[in-house]
Amino acid sequence: MNRLYHDTTLSALLDKDACAVHDIIKWASEYGMSGNIVRSYVAYALIKGENAFSLSCEYTRKPSEEMIQYAQRELTPIYELFRAPAQETLGSEYGAIAENWKKVSRRSRSAFATRIISQLTRKLSRCESARQFTLALSDFYNTHGTGEFALDYAFRLDDGGTPKAISLDGVFTFDKLIGLDAQKSALISNTRAMLAGKRANNVLLYGDGGSGKTTCVKALTGEFGEKGLRIIEIYRHELRHINALIDSIKNRGYKFILFMDDLSFENNETDYKYLKALIDGGLEPIPQNVAVYATSNRRHIVKESWKDKEDNDDELHRGDTIEEKLALAKRFGLSLYFPSPDQRQYLIIVRALAERAGIKVDAQLEADALRWELREGGKSGRTAEQFIASRLHL
Repeated sequence: MNRLYHDTTLSALLDKDACAVHDIIKWASEYGMSGNIVRSYVAYALIKGENAFSLSCEYTRKPSEEMIQYAQRELTPIYELFRAPAQETLGSEYGAIAENWKKVSRRSRSAFATRIISQLTRKLSRCESARQFTLALSDFYNTHGTGEFALDYAFRLDDGGTPKAISLDGVFTFDKLIGLDAQKSALISNTRAMLAGKRANNVLLYGDGGSGKTTCVKALTGEFGEKGLRIIEIYRHELRHINALIDSIKNRGYKFILFMDDLSFENNETDYKYLKALIDGGLEPIPQNVAVYATSNRRHIVKESWKDKEDNDDELHRGDTIEEKLALAKRFGLSLYFPSPDQRQYLIIVRALAERAGIKVDAQLEADALRWELREGGKSGRTAEQFIASRLHL
């Protein structure tokens, strides 16, 4: 097997094993590919293969001539596979099928991934030598990176603490979020600074439920995903993986947001101390390509009670304990408040959502929307979306 790219299906293709066609067809159906799916799969395997060459291109932007020569030597068999007719690799029957594959579904696992794979396939198809092939790959890694992060915007940790791609089920953009102009502007400005290589603030988005905090963070993928931003969602119980995760991404060519949704800690929990240490950085500061964005319904994240304010407790320095609990929120350089809308703002959201959905806007619709929010627990952007969804079901 080629030493640069450890992919079993690619290895089978290099060995001209016709059984590889089954894996390729399954893959093509998942990613919505068409045309010569042997070439498309080779491009996919090259994107996914993290190795000294691809990582060097991603991070340093200009690999040495020695690295290029080494990669060219290793890539020559893959270049020859890419250029060969599918019938030569898989046999006449399977080859004809694989070379003229028709997309079986309009949906794909990731529209972004499908587009990136297709772009690289076209780019490599224009190469007429192994040298050109290697340089084209180098240029691709410079621009798009390599591995899991090259094909998706959003990730979640698996049981071992490794980022795995998740589907966002559509593209989120800020124009879909009505109002909150000041909050959106501040969040965009901070994220844009990080993408420009500047030191960005960690961000706390706090406020009432359904007010748009999580949607704002999701919208960053639509705004900056193609510019190198990646978001990794982390649950509270996964904080033990944080140090290893940061160590694995600090030298990558991407910018990362570690996203903690609905973050809060009860009085008897102490995990918030680990997060506080992470944001502070300890002896090793948090890398410049990493920032923590968290949402919370609580301004101070850690639960407070009236007992915390009493002076008749046995603890000698109660003020120090209270200050320690408040210290986590203070570690976020940027705090953005997301209030619930008043009636006027709520109806503005309802009207805008109705117009997008093609629903007639009139006094009856607004009256129904107000009755809905009374029954469903208050005014919010989420309540307005749920109301419009209910009208579409009528």
